[in-house]
This record gives sequence, C-alpha cells and structure tokens, in this order.
Amino acid sequence: MPGNPHPRTDHLVATQFKPGHKPHPGSGGQKRPVSKAYAELMKTKAPVDIVAAMSKFGCKANATWAEVLACALAREGLKGSVFATKELREGIEGRAPQRIELFSREDAEINIRVDFENLLGASAPHVEKIIDVEPESAKELPDGEPEK
Repeated sequence: MPGNPHPRTDHLVATQFKPGHKPHPGSGGQKRPVSKAYAELMKTKAPVDIVAAMSKFGCKANATWAEVLACALAREGLKGSVFATKELREGIEGRAPQRIELFSREDAEINIRVDFENLLGASAPHVEKIIDVEPESAKELPDGEPEK
C-alpha cells in the first residue's frame, strides 16, 4: 500500500532553505578561481610606465589594468584588427543574435515554442500567447530553389 499522498509537512518549515540564506556559509567553493583572480587584477592600478605609454591613446592617469587593456584593444581596432573591433562591440552590445530563416513550399502552419528559464528560481505563471501575423505582401516562390 503506497504512503500518504498528502503527508503533513508543517514540522519541516523551520528547516527549509530560505531565499538568500546559504546553508553552509563559506563552503560554496570557488567555481572559477582564475576568473576571480583576473577580475581582482583588472581592478588594480596599472604600472605608471605602462599608463604613460598608453596615455597617447586615451588612457587617463592612474588607470586600472582594465582601462589600459580597453585602450590597447581600441588601438588594435584602429589598426584594422577585426578581432579587436568584434571584442569591443560584443563587450558593449553583447553577442549578435543568430538569424534563423524558415522556408517552406507548402502553405503550412509552423508552431515555434520558446521556453525561458526563470533564473531567480521563482515559479512564474505559464503564459501562452498566439501571435497571428499576416505578411504585407504574399509572394509565391517558383518551383525551383528558394530565394536567397
């Protein structure tokens, strides 16, 4: 015989995890110790001789390592480095979204479902919304290859 499907759990409330409360403070371990070291270094002041050399490229006096590297990356971008300009753009705007094109020779309904995880862990109500979009001008495709 299975157990009670609705057991009393009132006595467990006092020991439940609370939001923002760590069960064992300080025991989380370092997930990214090298990244943490990089972040700490980037906050410190860069050596005076390096800052002086980069001052002609826009670095201000008493610049941090992060500011010196930003100036150096901008300088490389001005010299034509595609990598540097892409890194600067992505650092400011974020990565460009990937473009997806759907082609169909049939007049068929296409359903696309996108699920977003709730990063805060709170349960959000499920919302389902159907968006019906009519194209401004319907254009028939020939029987050959799809247009590009």
